[in-house]
Amino acid sequence: MKRNKFICLIMAIAMSALLCGCDKRDLPDDIENQLSTALFINADGFISCTKVKGKYKEFAESCFDDIEIYGAKFALPMNVSDLPEGFTVDEDQSPKSYYNGYKTANVNLYFEGVTAAHAEIMYPANSSQSEGQIVTLTFTEWLLNPGFSFRMGGEFGYLSMNRAAELLGECEKREYMIYALENDRTIRFQYLNTDENSSDCNAFSVTLTTADMGVN
Repeated sequence: MKRNKFICLIMAIAMSALLCGCDKRDLPDDIENQLSTALFINADGFISCTKVKGKYKEFAESCFDDIEIYGAKFALPMNVSDLPEGFTVDEDQSPKSYYNGYKTANVNLYFEGVTAAHAEIMYPANSSQSEGQIVTLTFTEWLLNPGFSFRMGGEFGYLSMNRAAELLGECEKREYMIYALENDRTIRFQYLNTDENSSDCNAFSVTLTTADMGVN
């Protein structure tokens, strides 16, 4: 009972913070309002994030503004209709309902038929997926795109723990290292293990999200 009350209290505080009126780039007001009210809890409790501050903000911002995939430039969020030449997404046959008539589609992003990343698209229920916006990109080195690497902010995307700390600030070195920016943006790195010898090993999965869509 005490645990439930505590979770409810934290949810209330978090919800109030999310409703403070964030300014999301290029998002229509109605979609912005939907994203601002999203709150997700991991099954094992809250997953803590390290807030990006000070000198680290410039690079963190560039991770969303300057994404390079197979030499093409991306930025999040972005319209599906603005995908560079050669890039396509598949159609999600089972989109999930999401707040007041909006849907999310979990799809793969392809370059000339080769899987480059996993994408999450948000769009109004009365529109097609092609009219939506990509709000999340996940790159997985050896599951989705073996031998392929991407860049963000001009850096090799699969940062090691040590390199992530240099560019984004100190964060507890564990399986997940998650950095948070304003407007519900997060950068999540996942590693195979967290012992001292692995600090220079590259992440095998990186997720960039521009909405509080969950970190589990």
